[in-house]
Amino acid sequence: MIKFSASGFRDFTRIAASDPTMWRDVFLHNKDAVLDMLGRFNADLKSLQGMIEQGDGQGLFDLFTRTRAIRKGIVEQARIRPRLTLGGRMTGRRHRACPIHTAYDRGEEGASG
Repeated sequence: MIKFSASGFRDFTRIAASDPTMWRDVFLHNKDAVLDMLGRFNADLKSLQGMIEQGDGQGLFDLFTRTRAIRKGIVEQARIRPRLTLGGRMTGRRHRACPIHTAYDRGEEGASG
């Protein structure tokens, strides 16, 4: 699978590359919120599974149309959001990265992600 994966694989697995102690603490300290989101995620997966099993093409099309619009909105927000520099000044600089690709992730000096 890795042989055929593109750069998105690195982004998709970014949490797995992070410090396990930090993520353990984040999840345990935010237990209720994490469990709530996992419940929602499982319900969404169950719904998706049902649409596939039932051959619900329109339902799948509607779902993918909504998620595409959500992604476009997130990417656009990332392009125009201000950044903090090392000195704490806000900059209005536009960047073309997806929200996950912060300057911090790229290792830019002075980035606060």
